[in-house]
Amino acid sequence: MKKGMYLMVIALIAAFALPTFAGTVVDDVRIVNTSALDPFEYKKDLDDDDLRRLADLSVSENPELFPTIESFEAKQEKSELEFHGSIDPEREHLEFISMPNYNEAGKYDVAVVKPDGSIERYDKEVIIDYKERTIKTYDPLSVEEGDVVLLFAKDYVETVFGGVDRHLGEGDTPDTNNVAGRQPGGGNNNNNNGNNGGLAAGRP
Repeated sequence: MKKGMYLMVIALIAAFALPTFAGTVVDDVRIVNTSALDPFEYKKDLDDDDLRRLADLSVSENPELFPTIESFEAKQEKSELEFHGSIDPEREHLEFISMPNYNEAGKYDVAVVKPDGSIERYDKEVIIDYKERTIKTYDPLSVEEGDVVLLFAKDYVETVFGGVDRHLGEGDTPDTNNVAGRQPGGGNNNNNNGNNGGLAAGRP
């Protein structure tokens, strides 16, 4: 009898402790391939209406627009989201990018579209490593049920010494003024190798 009670107590403790550590994977975190956007339907610097439209689209019906990113993982603890993703160079000619604020100064790395249509943009909480083509949270983002989290990528231009452009995104033209020195991404103050952002359950 005592042994049975002892085992039952352990089971109850485990049941109450599990939600504290398990977390839940966010269902609506998507990467937007901005090179696949129709320039007649979307503005180059995505405005709020563009972001809402992207949040409403079906991911499964738009694989070119919403590509699967290698090793993408996300974890949500209560209302805080952490994520980490990398792009396989042999599979995707993409790089993570920051987006310019529409008609405003500054840039952002992640947009969170709320169910009521309001939008939150995050910059300092996220790190993009252009050399390694990875993205990760530095500080957790605040998300709630029904939010759609948008991250951004584009086709990148890979150059070799001598001026040969191997990959050009749609609408891009070779930069003949600074071929040797060009690097993917470029120009983002978040270009470092921060190691923060705990990881948990994987996403396809």
